[in-house]
Amino acid sequence: TGAKGGGAELGHYCIDPNGPPCNCGSNGCLEVYTGRDGIIRRGAEKHPGRANWTPLDWSNAADKGDFDALQLWHETGVYLGLALTAYVNIFHPERIILAGGIAQAGEKLFQPIRETVFHRAFRGLADGLTIVPAAIGEWAGAVGAAILAEREHKTVVTRN
Repeated sequence: TGAKGGGAELGHYCIDPNGPPCNCGSNGCLEVYTGRDGIIRRGAEKHPGRANWTPLDWSNAADKGDFDALQLWHETGVYLGLALTAYVNIFHPERIILAGGIAQAGEKLFQPIRETVFHRAFRGLADGLTIVPAAIGEWAGAVGAAILAEREHKTVVTRN
């Protein structure tokens, strides 16, 4: 969580300082490329006829072999892989677990993530590393918030 509860904001790692504005006030954050809205925006920019497509629509199309959808997911995986490479080079983790709706895209997303990390990480730091989707899928954020709320509640109660 960091010193004051604001750590682990990988989504706000800048991958392009001249990129689109992010809600955090910066530009080119990972989230504006790989989050739900970023995928919708990038898909619509490249394929205006699909401007109303959601990430699920893109995922379903990729599962059916749609080249444009497969390319969009590959590019999304590369962006995530670039940010995760920095994380690997800094922290040298054994496992990275990705959660949320986008992580439900499966191997069409995880394969380019892994390829990017294993190709770009500092020699030896990715050895033995696993990068997997969260077992509880898109509910990981809600479950984490509930656990945090429970911990905070217990902390407040024990102080009285």
